[in-house]
Amino acid sequence: MLGLVKISGSYFSTYVNELEDFISTPLHGVVLMSGGGNIVRGREFSYSNRLFKDRMGIMSTVINGISLAEKFDAVSRKVHLASPVCAEDIINKYDPYVIKNILSYDHKTQVILCGGLGWCGNLSTDTAMVVRALELSCTWVCKVSNVGGVFNDDPAISKSAKMMQKLTYADAIQYKAYDAASIVLARENKLKLMVTSLPNLKSHLIAGNFNSFCGTVIEE
Repeated sequence: MLGLVKISGSYFSTYVNELEDFISTPLHGVVLMSGGGNIVRGREFSYSNRLFKDRMGIMSTVINGISLAEKFDAVSRKVHLASPVCAEDIINKYDPYVIKNILSYDHKTQVILCGGLGWCGNLSTDTAMVVRALELSCTWVCKVSNVGGVFNDDPAISKSAKMMQKLTYADAIQYKAYDAASIVLARENKLKLMVTSLPNLKSHLIAGNFNSFCGTVIEE
C-alpha cells in the first residue's frame, strides 16, 4: 500500500540523528514530503503578515527537501526531488504522472516532495500532504512528530497527558491533530491519517504492516 510521510521540521534541527537512522530503512512504496517549521511556519503569524511569511515557509520546505535529498545521496541512495516551485537544477518539476511511473517501475529511487502546493498562501503542509497523497493514489498518510502521536493534553506541560490511539476525523479536528482543511479533505476521500514518531514508523515499515500501531490512527 502506497503511503506519504511528512517529515516535520524538527527532524532537520533537533532530531537529526533519528532522521539519518530512518533513511537507512527500506522505503518501498513510501513518498516523503519535507516540512519547514524549523525555519519559518507561516501560520504562526497574523493574516496581515502572512503574505511574505507563507512564501518564506514554502521556501523552508524546499531547503529541507534539498537537505533530505543530500542525506540520501550520502548513503548512495538515488532520489527524485520534486517541487512546484524552484523546479530547476537538482529539483524536478512536480509531475504526478512521472512520480507514479517512478513508484511503479523504479524501486531504487526515493521520491521526495517539497514546496507545498506552490506559491499559495494560507495552506499548511498538512493540506499539501493530503492533496499530493490523493493525486498519487496513496492509501495512507503519516505525519511524524517527536511526541509520537496525538494527546488529550500537551505532554510537554501535563504529566497526565495520554496518547489517543484512535480518533475519528471529527475528533482529530477538535484535537488539532492535522490542519482542519486537510482533515476535511481526507474524510471526504476516506484517506487514513496517522501520527507517530520516526523510530516507530521505521519499525512498522520494517515489519511491513501497521498492526498494533504505535501512535494515533485517524479514520471513521
